[in-house]
Amino acid sequence: MKMFIYFVFFIIIFLIIIIEINKSKPSKNLVENNKEATCKEVPKYYKNKKLNPYSYPCPENKRGVLNIEFFVTGTHYKAMRVDKERQTIIHQMKVHNTVTIEKEPDNPYDPRSIVVLNEKGEDLGYIRKIDQFKLLPYLDANKFIIAAHIYRFYTNEYGKNVIIRVSIGEILK
Repeated sequence: MKMFIYFVFFIIIFLIIIIEINKSKPSKNLVENNKEATCKEVPKYYKNKKLNPYSYPCPENKRGVLNIEFFVTGTHYKAMRVDKERQTIIHQMKVHNTVTIEKEPDNPYDPRSIVVLNEKGEDLGYIRKIDQFKLLPYLDANKFIIAAHIYRFYTNEYGKNVIIRVSIGEILK
């Protein structure tokens, strides 16, 4: 019984130490900490205001680019902009294919929705509601270059799904 009490005490102390260590680390969320979101240097491919999709992966704040991965939802529904199933569109795509993200204020379900489009303008789905707040400040401000590509595919009960990587860089004047 005494050993059990020592063991529980040791686990509690260990958890408290881990929690205190995690509290002392600086925030990695660059949307909340805007001081870190500015670019220090501008890569060559910013001159035509287009990011090179094959320069990925790029760690945060290296070359002034912030990368965030997002799950695309609604991939099992019919596409809204074309008369196709989204699964058909997704099965034709490959990793590193360029995609576009746009705000869709006319969406009747969510005026803050962000749609994901392929190069032909066919919609693949939407950024999840819980992730919209990470992108909206950058989409609303006209001082950022935003590029996205397909980062990974995964399969679940609804079919083939997409994770995109969005790269955000500040346009320097």
